[in-house]
Amino acid sequence: MEHAGSYSKTCPKAQVGKRRVVLIDEAHRLSKPAWDVFLKPLEENDTDVIFIFSTNDVDAIPQRSSRAAYWQEFALVSREDITGLLMSIADRERLPYTLDGLVRVAELSHGRPRVASTSSRQWPSPVSSTQKLHPGA
Repeated sequence: MEHAGSYSKTCPKAQVGKRRVVLIDEAHRLSKPAWDVFLKPLEENDTDVIFIFSTNDVDAIPQRSSRAAYWQEFALVSREDITGLLMSIADRERLPYTLDGLVRVAELSHGRPRVASTSSRQWPSPVSSTQKLHPGA
């Protein structure tokens, strides 16, 4: 608990106007002592400090902390938008691709752009001469 307390005093914070913003990514990985450090500020509802906890495992957030929070859930990204993102990346990086291949990667990402964009090393290579090959810009 002592270690978590000292961390909360030294962690970097962004200043937005008169408010401080503390962003905690992968919040589901915080230990119980770390959550205990954040519980008091969350319950006090200090308007000068904004805590943003990012997670992909909502069930791992302690219930006491989740009651003191505003939740924002983001929708999955459409296959078309992910395909457009992949085309943009491929063109920028001058990676050859087929539209069918990028659509398939977008489908396999299940609405998660980061999953799709980090799988570029595994993009399907053109296998058919009937598919139009885009050489990248």
